[in-house]
Amino acid sequence: MESKCDMCEKPAVATCSKCGIPLCSEHIEHGVSLRTNAPTIDCPSCQVKMSRKVKKKSYVLAIVFVVITVIVILYFNNIFGFFA
Repeated sequence: MESKCDMCEKPAVATCSKCGIPLCSEHIEHGVSLRTNAPTIDCPSCQVKMSRKVKKKSYVLAIVFVVITVIVILYFNNIFGFFA
């Protein structure tokens, strides 16, 4: 017997990696995995969303990293004369 999606009764193509419920192709959410060629498959209720606070901190850290990189390049340019 073919398994059906628990959310919409369509034929299931995979199961959730966390809770194990069968899922159709419309309800699959790809999670984060260390394997880049096969991300984890999660159902919408098990999918962990990145919080707004974490997103904001990552944007701020990226901007700070770029600014510090530019400052370091300009500093070393004054010492060694990379860009004449």
